[in-house]
Amino acid sequence: MASNKTYTEKERTIDVIADVDVLVVGGGPAGIGAAVGAAKTGASVMIVENMGSFGGMWTNGMVITLGGFNCWLKPYRRCVAGVMGEWIAMAAKRGGAEDNRSWVLSSDPEIMKLTADEILTKYGVKCLLHTWVADAIVEDNAVRGVIVENVDGRSAIMAKNVVDCTGN
Repeated sequence: MASNKTYTEKERTIDVIADVDVLVVGGGPAGIGAAVGAAKTGASVMIVENMGSFGGMWTNGMVITLGGFNCWLKPYRRCVAGVMGEWIAMAAKRGGAEDNRSWVLSSDPEIMKLTADEILTKYGVKCLLHTWVADAIVEDNAVRGVIVENVDGRSAIMAKNVVDCTGN
């Protein structure tokens, strides 16, 4: 039942825990692609994910079939490469994903999680799990960072560029 009551919070100062070139919010495939792609250019990058592991629907959503990596018309040709292709190849070496020319590739969510951690670490992306964005920091009509919350409390992350890959 809705209430007409309101509560006014006290003003408070929070710590800035990072100041990066690129902040990616959302650790699914799009977020990992954005974070690793930015890191490959030499940018300092942080990725924030509200779940306890990276991979989004591939891992946490248990979507084990990966369609769209290869063209659906025969003969099947690879359409997706880059960071996602590297992720698949790394997982395939562990036996956790198919890396072939069929139309749909099958994967193991647990190995995909492990491989997501590995590729983010390989490119020096700073990672925060179990963390959600509570607000945007906007200055001069531009997003300059975000306020995040997790078990450590509320803090800020400043960034030259913020990429929303949450899917929300």
